[in-house]
Amino acid sequence: MAKKLYVPLIILGIVLAVVLSYEITSLVLLKGQPKEDEFEEPITYEDEMDDHAPENIAIQADSLKLSRISPSTRIIYQYYYTMDDKLVTDECEPPYYLIDMTRNQLEGYYSDWQLISFASDRVVLRKSINERDSEGYYIIREYEGKIAVFYDYTEAFEVAFEEAVASGKYRSEEADLYFIEFINMNKEHYLREVLDTPMTILSPEEQVKIKEGLIVYGDEELIRILENYSS
Repeated sequence: MAKKLYVPLIILGIVLAVVLSYEITSLVLLKGQPKEDEFEEPITYEDEMDDHAPENIAIQADSLKLSRISPSTRIIYQYYYTMDDKLVTDECEPPYYLIDMTRNQLEGYYSDWQLISFASDRVVLRKSINERDSEGYYIIREYEGKIAVFYDYTEAFEVAFEEAVASGKYRSEEADLYFIEFINMNKEHYLREVLDTPMTILSPEEQVKIKEGLIVYGDEELIRILENYSS
């Protein structure tokens, strides 16, 4: 009789042991898991959109569109010679007529240039030139009431003028008067081109520069200056 009682007790003990072992294992696993509020928040990068971002961020972005050229802005002119596959760069301070221009105004002014970059401290413009790069020395001066470009005539003019003064035909203070005669006799050698721009549309200061003779070094500088005077 006693043996018959042992068998159910043993089975009951095994069942209780299995159940107890399962409960203990479950408690251990649950204890090791983090609570819902213990999860780390996801990292948010600065370039991600944030619906709660301060309004001043939008204001700063808009202000970039309204950047203007100031006297301290550096203007970078790039001249790309297609036949040479060559890029020549000229950096300078902004001329007075570019001061306070916005990006849109500058693009309108230099309509045939490519605006590479525009910022309040640095502006880069590029122009493609379908010819070869050739260093030159030019003189921009008035001719028949208009702006004209001459090849270097200084040495030949000085010799010819000294002879004209020595012959008594001109006085030493009449160099400007003799210049017209000299060019008329040597157009094919020294006259490069005459612009359609009359001197009268220039400011008094610019007129003085042209009448005295504005020396230009290189084709790059010549292109830029002529575009300014012909605009």
